[in-house]
Amino acid sequence: MKASRFFCLSKISFALNALVMVVLFIAAASKLLDLADFQRSLDTWSFVPPRVRPAAALLIPALELTISLGWFLAARRHRFTLAATALLVVFTLAYLVHWFWIEKPTCNCFGILSQYLGDKENTSFFLIRNTTLLTILVCSLFMTRRARSLGSKRTLPETHARGAMTVRGFTLVELIFVVLIVGLLVALLAPHLRHARQSAERTVALARLSEHGRAFTAYTGDFRDTWPYFTDPQATFTVLRAPGIDIGVEYWMVYSWWHVPMSELVYKVSWQDALFRNSRRDPPGQTPFWYSCTFLADPGFFTKGRTGRNQWRATRVDEVLFPSRKALLVNSAGWEAMQFPEHSLPMLFVDGSVENVPGNLTTSWDPNGTGLWKPGGLFVVPIPGMTTAEGVRGRDKK
Repeated sequence: MKASRFFCLSKISFALNALVMVVLFIAAASKLLDLADFQRSLDTWSFVPPRVRPAAALLIPALELTISLGWFLAARRHRFTLAATALLVVFTLAYLVHWFWIEKPTCNCFGILSQYLGDKENTSFFLIRNTTLLTILVCSLFMTRRARSLGSKRTLPETHARGAMTVRGFTLVELIFVVLIVGLLVALLAPHLRHARQSAERTVALARLSEHGRAFTAYTGDFRDTWPYFTDPQATFTVLRAPGIDIGVEYWMVYSWWHVPMSELVYKVSWQDALFRNSRRDPPGQTPFWYSCTFLADPGFFTKGRTGRNQWRATRVDEVLFPSRKALLVNSAGWEAMQFPEHSLPMLFVDGSVENVPGNLTTSWDPNGTGLWKPGGLFVVPIPGMTTAEGVRGRDKK
């Protein structure tokens, strides 16, 4: 009876430990595969000194990988189980500090509140995950201790007890087999994980487009129903300013730099904020959320009646005839929709709606783009939503 209890507890303990180590291995692998993104996530931990963050970005996945692989390969797994428990305790305490360290914004400014809620949601998820893993490890340690006490009883035959208490490491053949199996699993899961990440990023991009829609609406309310307009049609370059940046851009280049003046004017966040990027992996700079060039010129500029620079001007809200079909912002990540109709192009429409529009449902491009009248101009190749035929009076969706 005691022998059966011993083997039962040993197997359950082994299974629980293996589960935790697999989770640690996957966490380490995901961090190492995208180390830059993990380091950027550490940048949100304001209580961690900036000088320590680059080292922590390397040390954390290295510890997770060492402990998880060491448990599978070593003969004395109990030490690695204790190391994993200590590591999870440290991580959980760090997440608790981060949870209480995050200050709730005093205003419902664009970007700030959503970033605060996102940090809270992510932190709560990792707290729940770590607490669950810690509970599993504690149960495993208790079962291991109980199994050892049962295995040490003299009621078992000496040879059987000695054999039960002996834990050997993997042989070379077993090690190679395990590595092959892990490699096969990674190869099979990687495309699905990549697809899941891309799907999540598309969802985040749509949410950010929706938030940009509210910001643009707020701008028009403050500036007499005029759409954002920051470049001078008579100047070669216009300097766009925000804290930490002064950049000179040509007239049409504001399509990807509009967030510089808007960041402080409307959003009340830094122009480098993640709100202006598809994901944290994207470096700060030009935003992938392109502002339609049709809002920077008279509708006649995007027809056969084009005359040139004299038609460059600001546009008004009441000039838009199809608010639910006229694109205001286009996510450049969906640029392939031009060539592959089955792909979709994320768009924010004037009425505030957002949608992944299939390439075969986009319509009414101006074949001359914005630059045919001037050699070297932008968007000679038509892009959905950017150079709509008839400008703001046209439609970008069938």
